[in-house]
Amino acid sequence: MPVSIVSGALRRRVESLVSEDELSAVELIQRFLDLLGPELDVSRACFNVKRNRVYTTELEWLAAGVKSSLGEKVSARIIESLVADDIRELNKDTAKELLPPGLRLISGSVLGILEVLQRLVAIVAGPIRYRGELVAVVSFDICKERKASAGWSGRKLNAVGALIQRFNSALEREKDLLGEPPFIQ
Repeated sequence: MPVSIVSGALRRRVESLVSEDELSAVELIQRFLDLLGPELDVSRACFNVKRNRVYTTELEWLAAGVKSSLGEKVSARIIESLVADDIRELNKDTAKELLPPGLRLISGSVLGILEVLQRLVAIVAGPIRYRGELVAVVSFDICKERKASAGWSGRKLNAVGALIQRFNSALEREKDLLGEPPFIQ
């Protein structure tokens, strides 16, 4: 997908979506995933919520023929080490390099299992914050069936990161009206 589409038409569609006042947080999240998943030509678009010390996939959009990841859980220590600051594209090897040494052994088996069960080639993940605290992660999974979509340019990552930030602002505004996270009750 050309970057101009990410920064132009898609940005306008996201702006229109986040401006809809009548949507609940769950509806906003699902529509965001439904919009970006096919536009970015990924296998899965997921919303992963932090509860206790675990991130769980609670909402998703799936491309045809792709296995669901709803209910999948990953340790908050692993996720927060990988996605603490900004959007990133990760594969099993780059993810292990970013983790602190103490987590590498544990994460290797977790990442390996996800790679096999979910047929992952790469994940593009961006943080969702509420009042500065990391509370969820939006992830775009690139599975073996769509491996040509892996290898995002810095410009594409930045453009999608800006869309996630705009979405994050709308969610934060919604939660200020409704109460504390998690976004999905």
